[in-house]
Amino acid sequence: MNSVEIARRCSKECIGARVRKLHRAVSKVYEDAFRPYAVSLSQMNVIMMVAARGGCDQVSIATSLDMDVSTLSRVVRGLRDKGLVGIGPGCDDRTHEVFLTESGSALVEETFELWKQSQERVRALIGDELSDMLIQHVPISQPVGSR
Repeated sequence: MNSVEIARRCSKECIGARVRKLHRAVSKVYEDAFRPYAVSLSQMNVIMMVAARGGCDQVSIATSLDMDVSTLSRVVRGLRDKGLVGIGPGCDDRTHEVFLTESGSALVEETFELWKQSQERVRALIGDELSDMLIQHVPISQPVGSR
């Protein structure tokens, strides 16, 4: 195969390019919904994980969300600066516990309707079958491929 044939095949069959395109379209739905609250989708993912677990250490958040620890540290620092999370001592000198503040808890409650509306928009965008498949096969509580 020559380079043109290879490129045509890759363009026709590439899963990675399609997932990336899907990521941008889906992320935009949530980013638009959360913009009035001055938080990003990444920040909301962290907030929701911390809220669901009642607080947790940064390493377990990073592992669960498949985020680099340094990236997560920047996200958590931004959330702390906005008063949405607090950071306290962990179970040893090397770890830090992230917990929701009252403002963070209020944000979770205030944005729930927007999240539900966003879920419906995404379902309309990608269809129920793909939505259900993603929910079933890509759990948030563990890294992709760890099952």
